[in-house]
Amino acid sequence: MGLFVSGGGGVPKSRLVAAATQAANVLKNTFFVNANGARTEGTMKDDQGLTVNANVSATAQPGKVVIDIPERACYNTSSKLQIDDSQFGDAATGDCITGKSMTSSAGFKVGGTMSDYSGQAKQASALDKNGTNIRMKVPNTGKYSTGSYLTYPASSFGNAGTGQVREGYTFTSSGGVAQTGTLTPITGVSHVYAERCGATTAVSVTKGAWYVVATYVPGQYDFGSIYGMDTTLTRQIGCYRTKTSYEPESGVLTGYGQLGVFVGKANSGTIGITGKYGSIIAVKLW
Repeated sequence: MGLFVSGGGGVPKSRLVAAATQAANVLKNTFFVNANGARTEGTMKDDQGLTVNANVSATAQPGKVVIDIPERACYNTSSKLQIDDSQFGDAATGDCITGKSMTSSAGFKVGGTMSDYSGQAKQASALDKNGTNIRMKVPNTGKYSTGSYLTYPASSFGNAGTGQVREGYTFTSSGGVAQTGTLTPITGVSHVYAERCGATTAVSVTKGAWYVVATYVPGQYDFGSIYGMDTTLTRQIGCYRTKTSYEPESGVLTGYGQLGVFVGKANSGTIGITGKYGSIIAVKLW
């Protein structure tokens, strides 16, 4: 069957469509009669069996990737729409944690390789002071969550106790973070002067505390030794004498006309000098 018009001849039916059809809805090289009765060629592009470039749509649908059809055309089941992989992102597998998959320029639904340290405690690889901050270096590349921790051996922060840091100051050591010192600075001076021959000149002190001690014996008197200070931790830092010498390791002060200054640790409740006449001053350090 076909359409016949006056004057003879005709157009096969296969080359005609309904008069209301628009040219854009009809394939190129295909004709139809338009609303005016004129024979008209279609303008629709034929992309059947072809691969056509497309783009990810700006219109989002939850849980779906929406692809914009690039142009009005006729497609069939052999047609393909292709999208430049950069439109899916540029993350590499190392940017995605292990156990998760993604699509990007690295590939389609590829598995991640980044380690996941969420909720774990990891020892920092380095510790240093940066201006007013103490910083720890992250040991490994990976994901760290708010439940993750960086650790470092407490001994690296020092070993001072509260009694070894001046009161009113805070510090961190193996004993804890932001502790407050209890060490009292110089608290006072004790002074005793012997008035008779054969007297032992001494002052009461706190055992285990550190002192600066000054001793004096007049030049005309023989002199014995200083006692009450730890001999391995005591050092003479100044001395004037008219005879013999001081033995720093034994804590002995001998001879005539001695004026000595010592720094050391009290190993008893008394620091004194043995001799005939003399005086001693002990100043507590800590």
